Amino acid sequence: MSAPPHTDDDARIAALARLGILDTPPEERFDRITRLTARLLDTPIALVSLVDEHRQWFKSSVGLDVREASREISFCAHAIAGDDEVMVVPDATEDLRFHDNPFVTAEPGIRFYAGHVIHDPHGVAVGTLCTIDRRPRQLDDEGRAVLADLAAMVEDELARTDELNRILRLDDEERATTTLLDALDEGLMMIGRDGHVVQWNRRAEQILGLSAGDLLDRTVEDPRWNTVHADESPWDPTDHPASVVLRTGVEAPEQTIGIHRDGERRWLRMRCRPVLDSGGHVTSVVVAFSDITEDLEARATSAALTERLRAAIDHSPVGTALADRLGRFTYVNAAYAELLARSADELVGRPAPEQIHPDDVGVGADEITELMVGARRELMLELRVLDADGRTKHVRVHANRLEPATPQAAFLIQVEDVTVASELSLALHRNEAIARVSLEALDEGVMLVGTDHRVHLMNPAAEHILGTDRDGIATRLRSGAPTTTTEDGRPIPIGERAVDQAFATGRPVRDRVLRWERDDGRHVLLRLTALPTELVGGTPGAVIAVTDITERRALELELERYGILFEHANDIITVIGEDGQVLYASPSNGRVLGYGNGWRHPQGVLGLVHPDDLPAAQVELAALIDGEVDRRDSFTVRVRDANGNWRHLECVGVNLLHEPAVRGVVLTSRDVTDRQRLLEQLAHRASHDRLTDLPNRTVLTDQLTAAVARSSRSGGRIALCYLDLDGFKAVNDTHGHAAGDKLLIEVADRIRGAIRAGDTPGRIGGDEFVVILDPVFGEDHAVRAAGRIRDAILGEDGLHADGVRCGVSVGVAISRPGDQPDELTARADAALYASKAGGRCSVELATD
Repeated sequence: MSAPPHTDDDARIAALARLGILDTPPEERFDRITRLTARLLDTPIALVSLVDEHRQWFKSSVGLDVREASREISFCAHAIAGDDEVMVVPDATEDLRFHDNPFVTAEPGIRFYAGHVIHDPHGVAVGTLCTIDRRPRQLDDEGRAVLADLAAMVEDELARTDELNRILRLDDEERATTTLLDALDEGLMMIGRDGHVVQWNRRAEQILGLSAGDLLDRTVEDPRWNTVHADESPWDPTDHPASVVLRTGVEAPEQTIGIHRDGERRWLRMRCRPVLDSGGHVTSVVVAFSDITEDLEARATSAALTERLRAAIDHSPVGTALADRLGRFTYVNAAYAELLARSADELVGRPAPEQIHPDDVGVGADEITELMVGARRELMLELRVLDADGRTKHVRVHANRLEPATPQAAFLIQVEDVTVASELSLALHRNEAIARVSLEALDEGVMLVGTDHRVHLMNPAAEHILGTDRDGIATRLRSGAPTTTTEDGRPIPIGERAVDQAFATGRPVRDRVLRWERDDGRHVLLRLTALPTELVGGTPGAVIAVTDITERRALELELERYGILFEHANDIITVIGEDGQVLYASPSNGRVLGYGNGWRHPQGVLGLVHPDDLPAAQVELAALIDGEVDRRDSFTVRVRDANGNWRHLECVGVNLLHEPAVRGVVLTSRDVTDRQRLLEQLAHRASHDRLTDLPNRTVLTDQLTAAVARSSRSGGRIALCYLDLDGFKAVNDTHGHAAGDKLLIEVADRIRGAIRAGDTPGRIGGDEFVVILDPVFGEDHAVRAAGRIRDAILGEDGLHADGVRCGVSVGVAISRPGDQPDELTARADAALYASKAGGRCSVELATD
């Protein structure tokens, strides 16, 4: 009969896999137990059987020459599924579960079976220690007790296996953490309580240009740092942020610091955070920094470029404006305002179509609608507008849809006053002399060209734009080789040129963009229109109009470049209104936090902040909105992402509510979750022993100092226990340091289990441990507590590693009024030596 399934077989099989023992070679520590089982219970077969998903596998076997068998025929699978710890089958041939089992009807001919369930260190049943006989028999109470004790020994060995695996995992985690710290782009340093640099990652050496030897002997106030403020004034070494944090215990805000490296000034963004013990005292300082020299230089270059771009737009002769999604002006330059005889302030906020002549309101209505809804990216129209004085002007309008659009800049609108050019054709019919005067005054280049490519007329603007005269134009038009290129540099063959197409088809060719090389070698971008016409005498020809759009196109490309950079930035840009609601969030919001485009929390930006960080975030945001501060320092808050996880964001805000183009507080946020996690891990590593995870010497010194001061004030007493393992060296010499490390971890765990909540354990090196007993109520109390710790370390079976036994000696000293920590330490150390001299494994109380 197949065994019934275990109540939670998936969890049980997972626990067995975590032990990492399946399919491992035989080990003497298990074989010793099975041999002892067979001898004590007088049976020919004994097994350590582990029940896997589809098989039972024997870690150790005596009297049976197989390593595994099917779970379907396993006696042990029945044992672990039962309610009792021991399953006994006196005669398998008379048991309905097993009478037809192949192990009963054939080799090894099982008649008697007794199996005791064995568990992993967490109490999960993983198999049995079983004993088997080929004849029927019973198992009395004494036999059950023997089997239970032997099963407990198997469980102890499984616990040792689990502990060794844990040590190996700790080593792997330690290596992984070190690799992460070394791979971090930020430099990290740990400053000890005395101001010395005690730990750092490789990036710190690279940023500072210093070797490990250079860093090892430096303090935070070492004059060789030669640090300066952002304004180039020198730092007082005692005012260095890390020094201030050591004195005050308060985290320093992010600051910019200059250092000298390789003969040049480098700029660092630095943040200092204290590491506090349980009593709130500073034990060390974590310093995180990054080289922002190139960032500052790029920012200065970008700022200069932005100023030049703004100046170019503001003073450009081309009328330029920005409009929002509803077509309302948000920015108007001087040329645009002058065209409409209004001030820029009058136009901002008003709809662009408002200035169109009533008779031209319907011009290009379909194209405008397509642009507004995104069906097209640009359009060009010629229509009439009315200026503030009621005068009609003919304009050519170029409108582009900006991608990505912002609330203040959805459309770029540029206008050219073509009033004179529009009236030119009428003037030509009325009076050629007037027409010539008009041509002379035009800013747009105009030429009359015959089909023989002879230039009959060329105004000064055309000569200025094209950089050549009539003969130069004629020579290029007659040339058999391409003399112009497209905007992207592709040569335009003869026959595809706008002038040739106008001659060939008799139809206008409008707004062709091309690249032209002037006689002086400079390249310009032109917008060219060719209109077929009749010249004097009725000969065919064409009117050629050219406009220099080099500056305008550069402006369009610059705006597009800024849009792309903004869209793909890693930092989250958030614009917040006076009411705290989000007006805009950059696309990186989705990449970093996972929220969809356009999603807003009903409680505004503060609705995403962690409850513990909310008060500080409210203060920061209120100060920015009220304009109380011109924020330059960053602040860090935890924010919930779309998956429910908390992310650490480092934020910098600036109040731009007074800027018409923004009208909000701009918050720039960077995800520093990984950095925060590594800083916390580094801080823990600096204050705890890496092997046992007990507080290290630095923390113990601070804790002892605080405890002595506290007992002096209150009139109470504390005790200091020094513990040293006896015979520990033999463990390392016999079985190696891995066995020694495993024993030290076991000792640390036993100490933790034997002390009170207010006591402090620690490891000060090698096989030496310390426990601060706080408080104690006399000598007897202190000695009893120390004895309890000693007994816990030794345990019922003693302290040993693979047959090598160890002891523990304990020295105890009790504080006196006016004691100093070093005096108490000296007495405890002397008591420890007295304990070792007196026979070891004893507790000795300091008497002087």
